[in-house]
Parts: sequence; structure tokens; C-alpha cells
Amino acid sequence: MVNASWCGLLAALSLLLDASTDEAATENILKAEMTMASLCGRVGLVTPRDAFITAICKASLPPHYALTVLSSNSSNLSSKGTALKLFSVCMSSASCKACLSILRSTNKDLTAVYVLVFSTAYSIQGQSVQIISPSSESHQQVVAVGQPLTAQPQGTVVVRTYLDDVSLHHLINALCSLSLEAMEMAYGNNKLLLLNPLKELSNVLHADIRQKQLECVLQILQSQGDSLGPGWPLVLGVIGAIRNDQGESLIRTAFQCLQLVVTDFLPTMPCTCLQIVVDVAGSFGLQNQELNISLTSIGLLWNISDYFFQRGEAITQELEREEEALQKQAQEKGETLNRPFHPAPPFDCLWLCLYAKLGELCVDPRPAVRKSAGQTLFSTIAAHGTLLQQPTWHIVVWKVTC
Repeated sequence: MVNASWCGLLAALSLLLDASTDEAATENILKAEMTMASLCGRVGLVTPRDAFITAICKASLPPHYALTVLSSNSSNLSSKGTALKLFSVCMSSASCKACLSILRSTNKDLTAVYVLVFSTAYSIQGQSVQIISPSSESHQQVVAVGQPLTAQPQGTVVVRTYLDDVSLHHLINALCSLSLEAMEMAYGNNKLLLLNPLKELSNVLHADIRQKQLECVLQILQSQGDSLGPGWPLVLGVIGAIRNDQGESLIRTAFQCLQLVVTDFLPTMPCTCLQIVVDVAGSFGLQNQELNISLTSIGLLWNISDYFFQRGEAITQELEREEEALQKQAQEKGETLNRPFHPAPPFDCLWLCLYAKLGELCVDPRPAVRKSAGQTLFSTIAAHGTLLQQPTWHIVVWKVTC
């Protein structure tokens, strides 16, 4: 009976909850959904149980914000507290307790439900959830946030319940998942806190400061290059901030950093940073302080093209996902997507950026650079040109090679 009726009941209760403007009515509808979730759990219907709990959590958050909470990881939620404070309907402590008490009714596939409930509770004005699980031998404590239970800070929901070994295992899995996501976000933010001021030093004209800056970047690459993550654009910005009026020593140090990036770290960086790598390599080819560096940078562009060819499928998928996200953001703002060589496909645009840089080097005033760039450009097109879609060739012929 429950299996046959839960879908219609969920739809009806969700519709009533969306339309409800009375606090007492809202509370009664929530209780009805909690009752159904508990009943589904007791009879072993995991999917209906999760659907009712999701509906309860969704009703606790603003409509558009709820979609973010229920479809993304919890590490992104704390940054949107302002929107929640402006929303009048919030999950009460009683609702949190009721949601968590539902979890006692079944011990099947609880990890995802724990993550959902904790994420929702945490999203509401920084509310945290603590669970005390007493054992027959000793009192064991499982805490969803890193605050002592004895303190019981304001806004904390404390739930005392017995968890068997299976349920406790699911709970710990959920806490580990949420903690790992939060730690990864904090680790990335700490890196940005360090790299942002380092990037600002690129505006300093004193050569000795720039030299120390680049030496610091080189040490960061050697020790943490495989885990820079969102810090890559900043690091590449420091490396690429070279000018013709800078000394040879400074340019050599910066180019040493670039060589290390191309040799060791292309697979570890986001594919959206690959165009920046191409631009930086091209800037070293155009500088006129060191001819050997200009020629070597052309070789690096050839190596980068080989990497594009070998990892083409993975790069295409990641760039297309990023393109969809950017397109959606642009539509929401009423703007058009603006990127080089648009509307060519993202992967073709990456190739076009590389061809364009080689094309710039083909008209360099130095004969050796022109010769090397021309040979590399046509060798790259001959070796990898089949990857381009047919409409893209019009751009190659009329905007790159001409």
C-alpha cells in the first residue's frame, strides 16, 4: 500500500507545503511528511524515504537556494548565509530533530541521507547538528561539527539516539565525506590567500623583488605543484608577467618555472588553465632579451600541442562542461558568452589560440624565430589538424595563417 501511494502523497503534500502561508498548517504538513518518511523506512522502502526527507529539507530553504543545497556538496553552502537570513521560513530545531529521528527507523543506505540532513541544517544560519549515541558499555559521542558537546552553542541541535553498528557506520561515512569537502575548500582558500599577494608583487618594478617572487613560485611548484588547484591562474600570471625591459636573469628564472609547468604539471591543472599556459609560452617567444628562450618556447608550444592531442577526449569533456556553466551564467545575466574564437567549439578554440600564438611568432623581426615558428606551425597543423571541425578551418586559414 505504501509503495503504491507514496508518490501521489508526496506530490500532494509538497504542493500544499509550497502554497501554505500559515505556520501551524506548515508544521502539520511537515509532520505528515515526516510520518511518511518514517513509515517508508520501517517497511524498507529506501527511495520513498529519501524522497520525503529531501522534500522536508527542500521546504526548509529558499526555492532557488534549495536546488543548490540538494545538488551540490556542502562545502559551498556557508558562503550564502545572507540569502538564508532573508528567508522567513527556516527549519526549526524540532524539524531537525524529527528528520534525524527518522533515521532510526531503518539502517539501509543511510549515508546519503545523513549528508543531506546535515548539509541542510548547516545551511540554515550556520546551524549545526550533534548526535549523541549512547552505548551499553560507555557513552560514545559522534559530532557532526568540531564543537564540544558540553558547550552546546546557540543554534546547535542535539539529538540523543541509539545507533546500531550499521547506522553508526553510515553516520561516520557521512561525517567523513562532509569534513573532507570542507577541508579541501579550506585548503584551496588558504592557497589563494597566499598566492593573491604574491601575484600583486608582479606590479613591483624592482628587479630584486621580482626575482625573489619568481624564486618563491619555483619553490611552490617543486613542493606543491600537483595540488595547486584553483591557484593555477595566479601562478601562471606571475610567470607570464615578463617585460622586455626586465633583465635576462629574471626572464631565465620565469622561463624555468614555465618549463617545469609544461613538463610536469599539465595533467594536474584544470583544463580551463591550458589557454593561459599557451599565452604565457607565447609571451616568452615574443620577448627579445634571450633568443634561446624564444626558440625554446616555440618547442614548448609543440609539446603542448602533443599534450592536447594525447588528452583530447578528456580535455574536450571538461571544457564542454565549463562552457555549459558559463553559457548558463551569461543567460541568467542577459549577456552573450564572450571568449576568443567564439562560436567555435571549446576544444577547437584551444587549438586556435595555440595556432594564433605561433602565427604571431611567424612575423617576429628575428629571422631565427620566424623560421622556427613557421616550421612548428605547419608541422602542428599537419600532425593534428584532423582534430579540428570543418568550420574551424575557415578561421585557421583567414585569421591565423594569413
